[in-house]
Amino acid sequence: MARQRAVAELPPIQEWNAGGKFFGTGLAFESELEILCRSLQREQAQRFYTMAEISRISGRRQATVQKGYQEMRRRGLLRPVWGSGTLLEGTLFGRSLSLRGWIVAPVSYPRHRTDHEYSIFVLSLLHYIRLQGFAANLHIYGSGQPGLPEMSAQFHHPFPDAVVWAMPPSSARSEIALLGDQGIPSVTVGATRLCEHSAHYHLDKKPALAAALRSAGERGVKRLLLPLRESGRSAETIREVTAAAAECGMPATTSLPDKKTPGHHLHSLTKSSGSLIAFPSAEYEVAACQQAPEAALRLIREGRLLCLNGVQWMDLGMRDPVALEAIRFDWKAVASRIASDLAGEKGRPVEDRRFTANYASACVVLGSHHRDSD
Repeated sequence: MARQRAVAELPPIQEWNAGGKFFGTGLAFESELEILCRSLQREQAQRFYTMAEISRISGRRQATVQKGYQEMRRRGLLRPVWGSGTLLEGTLFGRSLSLRGWIVAPVSYPRHRTDHEYSIFVLSLLHYIRLQGFAANLHIYGSGQPGLPEMSAQFHHPFPDAVVWAMPPSSARSEIALLGDQGIPSVTVGATRLCEHSAHYHLDKKPALAAALRSAGERGVKRLLLPLRESGRSAETIREVTAAAAECGMPATTSLPDKKTPGHHLHSLTKSSGSLIAFPSAEYEVAACQQAPEAALRLIREGRLLCLNGVQWMDLGMRDPVALEAIRFDWKAVASRIASDLAGEKGRPVEDRRFTANYASACVVLGSHHRDSD
């Protein structure tokens, strides 16, 4: 491996901040900091200013600056390096270090913020890819961005060597096809393959769903209810769960809210005796349970709440553990296997590798310090 070059130094602050060019513009601090980072970015990584220096020159509190640095790390602009402080990433992303290549992992910011198990997976994926010797960073996108031309363009400055996309929305099909046309291989991870241009790792919940529904049927459950915020959402999950329920002889229906809030919706579902409640959306599940904690605990204790998206972070004000039934993947093992395939002798993903979820009763404490119980 080539010897790492010395890290370049940025110019003194007083050289570029004359007249309040970057700070005090009226924009949010994160926006000002991002503009600064992008204006100073060069091909090679550079040692960035300390938080104390930025706090002094911007007039912002240390806590505000720290949050700004964390956001820039999530956006792939800053990177903490042991012994070197914080580095401003170069546009070549470490290729001068003779790394295997540069991999981009697109991440949905709304899902990353609300779906705990999704966050575990994408962060583990980034970690294991880097351990295998790749340069890698996350590409954060909003809920409406996949399918827009400007999102495709963002992948091309500079061109990555590969894109690994965890649970992409169906609207991302055009991006994946365009990347393939331009010679950038894509790897998707999810329940269904979106595009023939991509290699695909299949996440299979079917055996775990069948085990969960059989167990529910033995407890006297007669039907499955799938609460939704609005029609048309989580269609892929609904098809998967409905098919599994049909094979087990259990009718499955969707339930739209007759009230304004998710909490009211959940509270009304507690009156549906003999029904198993399963939220297709982790975001809606967390919102409903935290708005109606008593209703959620009642369903959990009655064994009538099935978590389709693993165990989420929910503050239900509990101190004692409860048995929460969930469909779960070993996300760290999945991420490790994908990274190992990319770094293997063939240097490419293994086609049609399948990961199977487990159905388990997880012992958890749903309090302000929610955690799996030992």
